Amino acid sequence: MDGSNLPFVPADEDRDEELDDEIFFLVSAIDSSDDDENTNVPQRNLPIQWAMYITYMLNGHPMPCFQMFCMEPPDFISLCLELIERWFIESTRNLDVEESVAILFLLTGHRQGQGIAADRFQHSTEAINRHYIKVLRAVGYLAKVYIKVRHRTGVHPHVRSNPKCYPWFKDCIGAVDGTHIKAMIPVEHHRFFRGHKNECTHNIMTVCDFDMLFTFMYVGWEGTTNDDRIFKDAVTTDRGFEWPALLCGRFCIPMHTGLKRRWRMLYDMPKYLLPRQPGIIMACCTLHNFIGTRNPNDQIFNGTDAPEPGMSEQPYAYGNDDEVGPSHSRQYDFSSEADVGMTNFREGVAQAMWDNAHGNDDGDN
Repeated sequence: MDGSNLPFVPADEDRDEELDDEIFFLVSAIDSSDDDENTNVPQRNLPIQWAMYITYMLNGHPMPCFQMFCMEPPDFISLCLELIERWFIESTRNLDVEESVAILFLLTGHRQGQGIAADRFQHSTEAINRHYIKVLRAVGYLAKVYIKVRHRTGVHPHVRSNPKCYPWFKDCIGAVDGTHIKAMIPVEHHRFFRGHKNECTHNIMTVCDFDMLFTFMYVGWEGTTNDDRIFKDAVTTDRGFEWPALLCGRFCIPMHTGLKRRWRMLYDMPKYLLPRQPGIIMACCTLHNFIGTRNPNDQIFNGTDAPEPGMSEQPYAYGNDDEVGPSHSRQYDFSSEADVGMTNFREGVAQAMWDNAHGNDDGDN
């Protein structure tokens, strides 16, 4: 029917006002009823038992567990058992140890926000943050167990079997170098942490052995700090750093350990408090050593040659089980004469290697 054929009905303003009032009160009643219902609905109400989910992950195909928790199921179970046996952590009424450790791996390995973790594990963000800190602290305790020198006597098999290293590096037990990890710093403190790449970073001193495991970590320094200052502080303040055997280490060991490829948080640090950030770095290095010790055939651990996708707290270090203190102080010579001696030593090693590699050619000429 064409609208032009409809009869004209004059407007009734009073009736229109009554209809508007009725619609207003109806909408108000619906809104109020929705508010009442929302206030009674819990925020985390998914009918999922995450303890059972983790059990299925650990007992199923290893790849989903590796993708989710950044380590294979046997390593995940071994870590949880060791943390429990050493009394570093225990289950609570609402969260088992396995679920707490899974929260750490989700946040650190995938750089997920705590809100996402709260939705996934169906716990409050306060609970996620509390258990994350608890597991982070527990893994930090393991640093004293796993970050240490392992090969102290004789020549390391890697050096002995490599003609490019033996006999010139027969006394070498590792490589020392510095690396920078991105930091999340308040704006007013950027000048202390902004490095040469115009990024705020932590300057980390690391020592790595021939098995690609960390033997010493010194974290907590600002990105603007010179490497030489960190090195001298490590060897003069009883941090457990055994440096004479490492003088030539950096010539023969690459420092690509796959650390950032496993723990994505190290690529871009979230907005955590400054004192907590060095602990995160130390925990990631400890887990790297734990996996390398328990499972040298780990996927990421074996792919070490693949391309990698003022204002701080007191720096701290791990790397020696021996007790350190005032009675164990050591004195090192950093004079210009010692520097010249070290330069001559390095040049002597380099010349011996050159003569060995090109001696026959020189003889022919």
